Amino acid sequence: MERIQQEAERNSAFELLRIFAMFIIVFHHEAQHGLWFAPDAPMTGAFVLRELSYGAVGAIGNWLFILVSGYFISASSFSWKKVFRLWFQVFSISVIVCAAAWIAKIPVVNFGENVYTEQGFFAAARTVSRRSVVQSFLPCYFGNNWFAVAYLVFFLCVPLLDKLISSLSRKEHFRAIVLLTVLGTVVPLLPWEGFYRPSAIFAFILGFFVARYVRLYDPPVLASAWRNALVAVVLFALICVYKVCCIRILPHLSISYENVIKVERRFFNMNNSLPIMLIALCLLCAFRSFAIPYNRFINLIASTTFGVYLFHENLLINKWWWHAVCKLDDWLASPFLLAWMLLCALGTFALCAVLELVRKQCVERPLLALIFRRKTAGPRRPD
Repeated sequence: MERIQQEAERNSAFELLRIFAMFIIVFHHEAQHGLWFAPDAPMTGAFVLRELSYGAVGAIGNWLFILVSGYFISASSFSWKKVFRLWFQVFSISVIVCAAAWIAKIPVVNFGENVYTEQGFFAAARTVSRRSVVQSFLPCYFGNNWFAVAYLVFFLCVPLLDKLISSLSRKEHFRAIVLLTVLGTVVPLLPWEGFYRPSAIFAFILGFFVARYVRLYDPPVLASAWRNALVAVVLFALICVYKVCCIRILPHLSISYENVIKVERRFFNMNNSLPIMLIALCLLCAFRSFAIPYNRFINLIASTTFGVYLFHENLLINKWWWHAVCKLDDWLASPFLLAWMLLCALGTFALCAVLELVRKQCVERPLLALIFRRKTAGPRRPD
């Protein structure tokens, strides 16, 4: 573990990959929420852009986060202080966002408001309800953010998973990866399959096994940075071609819109998609081979990425941000839609990163120092 920590300190490539992963997750959420009401009948440019971004891009970002976490986390890095810190990050950001929306009377989509998916944000917008306030103070219990809760549960399981992997030989480790991959990313894609339904935590466990195998054994097949990058680009290009063909060709075969979407999203809109996992794995190994010297600024920004996720994807404000602030509805017919989306995603990332740095400095550090003061101070000297 010390070798890995020294490698991370010398090389900021992993931190840069974490930033890239979060940026494409932000862009995915922008397409998911902001372009939700893009006209679909004529298969407009906005519709195609939403379908290319929706699912596949975000799932790649999720897998990158999972693999980078699995690469570094081990039993030696586990502590209950870190568990509390992770929980407090989820809790405090949820409370901060809810309080800001309550005080500023921001029109939000309250938890459980289905009218948004039927009529749009401005029909669903309300002030923060009391029920949403309660749910905001119990974000993990109510599962307000599936990724954050899954990560928290996974982190609690790390010591056991680490001991399990340590007891396996290389062949047993590889066989475990094959089994988990088939169950988690192949079986769920079969039509009419009812054999296995992996939960969100399953992707973290699979990613942990895969990332630890790469770290421990450094497979030669994944050694070339440029080959890994090329494979990732080719796989993503094939996904885009598949989606565009479904969108453009299937409607001309008298297939209903609903069935077109089912076919188009079948393989590449889920976190349990094998091609998506392979893209993330190739990107991880590509960045792993790049020698990027330690950069304090890159590492600082990377330290905010989970906070960026929690701020921008808070269920109370994520629709408000993309529709009322970024006004993506006004850009659906514009030829500059993609440029505007990239600009909004970059601005959202920067704003949330600043908010996370302020939260750490003004809320998290003082509170943790107060809670763990006795442990860090050591025994008091006798008078």
